[in-house]
Amino acid sequence: MSRQRLMRAAIIGAAFLPLAAQAETQARKVHFTLRARAEHDSNVALSNAAQAALIGIKPSDTLYVPSLSVDVFVPVSRQALFLRGGVSYDFHQNNQQLDRGHADLTGGLNLTTGPCQSTVSLAYARAQADLQVLTLADPRNTYETQKADFNTTCGRVSGLAATFSASAERGNNSNRFQAVSDSRTKSYTVGVIYRRPSLGTVQIFGSHTNTEYPDRTIVVGASRGFDLDALGVTYERNVGSRLNAKLSASSSDLKSITNLAGGGGNFKGTTYSADLRYRPTSKLNLDLHHSRSIDPALEIGRLYNLQQQTSLGASYQLGTRITLAGSAAKRRIDAQGVLQLAGVLLTNSETKYETVSVSYRQSPKLSFVVDAAREDRRTNIAKYDYSSDRVGLTAVLGF
Repeated sequence: MSRQRLMRAAIIGAAFLPLAAQAETQARKVHFTLRARAEHDSNVALSNAAQAALIGIKPSDTLYVPSLSVDVFVPVSRQALFLRGGVSYDFHQNNQQLDRGHADLTGGLNLTTGPCQSTVSLAYARAQADLQVLTLADPRNTYETQKADFNTTCGRVSGLAATFSASAERGNNSNRFQAVSDSRTKSYTVGVIYRRPSLGTVQIFGSHTNTEYPDRTIVVGASRGFDLDALGVTYERNVGSRLNAKLSASSSDLKSITNLAGGGGNFKGTTYSADLRYRPTSKLNLDLHHSRSIDPALEIGRLYNLQQQTSLGASYQLGTRITLAGSAAKRRIDAQGVLQLAGVLLTNSETKYETVSVSYRQSPKLSFVVDAAREDRRTNIAKYDYSSDRVGLTAVLGF
């Protein structure tokens, strides 16, 4: 999903959180949400002015985005069917070549068999590729992913349990020059869980992930993928009704499939994540996130990204109708397994985000959200540095 879609989802989702929380308490749920959004962006090109002119994009633009989201959960005896996600379309006032339909849907089945709780799901996503990762003269590229996932946990609600998961994912680019970043990923995880209400939940896990780029076999010197093995532990606990903490750390060993000449590509180190949610009062919520992760690369000329991200968010319920929200985040990406083309390829970046929003609930079904955001990125190549300011208005109708 593109940077623009992620930012809008975070802003609108935070403002609509009370309604979602109410819906989760229902055994059977069939909920639809219509949204109509207008947004002005000072720099849709996500680059400096010279680079924007080179790829034929007018930086300042206004977007109009209608969308429909669905959240369905239907119990069938001890099992349940579910469908979540949405579809939308971006209309650009000044850059019609970027007009694109978006989809992000996940559906599946929850299964209960004896002491085992399992989920089988299929997911599909489609969007204009994030212009942050495109370094081509033609910015038109639709990125599409398909994913199948299975996970099961067998054991008691309190005490020991065993868990297993497996997934397969395909990522494809419509732009033929970007096809060298088409990917195929398979992942397997096994673990042991120990759960106690007074102590929380501890999981020890081992995982193996294989990612391959099938079209990179024709690129001289490029690795065609990597194998990633990890051994780690996660811990989650609720401290009263005010604090929830989830921590994870793993020792990761990544090996490139056909190392780059002189470029390495292997990695040994620690990856981790920490998520804290604190509710000091009934009206105020605080969220803190910090992580270091290894992610497959969509950018041309690199094998994978080592990403570090820190974010802080807050929301405050002002009366029964108004919700104030804000967030700040910093993300650093360092490319690994890079082709030896110094000064040509984008290899590292640091991006800072700030967002604020005000939502007004006109009725249980109708809300309005006003939001503003600023984004700044600095990279190893000046033409990909940029600043972007956005302001938007969204009408939200749930039924």
